[in-house]
Amino acid sequence: MLFEKYDLKEWKLIYLSLMARTWHTPELLDCEQLNDLQTYLQGKAESIDLDPLDHETWINWLNNAEKCGASVQVSNRKPMNIMGAVLPEINDT
Repeated sequence: MLFEKYDLKEWKLIYLSLMARTWHTPELLDCEQLNDLQTYLQGKAESIDLDPLDHETWINWLNNAEKCGASVQVSNRKPMNIMGAVLPEINDT
């Protein structure tokens, strides 16, 4: 496969660069090459047990963040009992 010939970090950079241009060039979203690249990258993320459908996890992984397996917002929440319902509380750090 063509994607395997090159470094994963380079593909992530290319993907992020193209996605940043979609605001000015929305036709990019219809390109088969971009779709193939996204599918490849999502498969790579899933192969290391990351959920590419979790936007924050996906973006962190694309940006090569160290801790991209769990959303920072999710990891900082504490359950809070309000009138019988358990709701997540988001702590600002």
